[in-house]
Amino acid sequence: MLSGQNAQQLNHLRAWVNDLGGEGGSLIGGDFNAQEATARMRTMGTTWVDTFRSLHPERKGATHSLRWPWGGQFRHKRLDYLFLRTDVRAWQVTEARHLAWEGLPASDHQPVLTRLIPGS
Repeated sequence: MLSGQNAQQLNHLRAWVNDLGGEGGSLIGGDFNAQEATARMRTMGTTWVDTFRSLHPERKGATHSLRWPWGGQFRHKRLDYLFLRTDVRAWQVTEARHLAWEGLPASDHQPVLTRLIPGS
């Protein structure tokens, strides 16, 4: 049921951003609670550019980790994304990366960063 709710939320988000953004450019991001291989994330890629994947098609992109209390990692997945609307050529992705925590992490998710410049 949770998977269905996540898919429905994603559909509502896309519709809302499309209505709000009109013909202008749009950038959306956050914790989508879905891995890249899922159908809903592949569907996002049909109308939106995954800014990280646009620059790093083969790099591991995990942003979420769960660790055992004694320190070992047991799950590492990509759940966090920044998407740019693909039909708008007004912006170019110049940098996209996942930031490493310094010191104690504030979350079990890594921050994501994308830098854009006006396109030609």
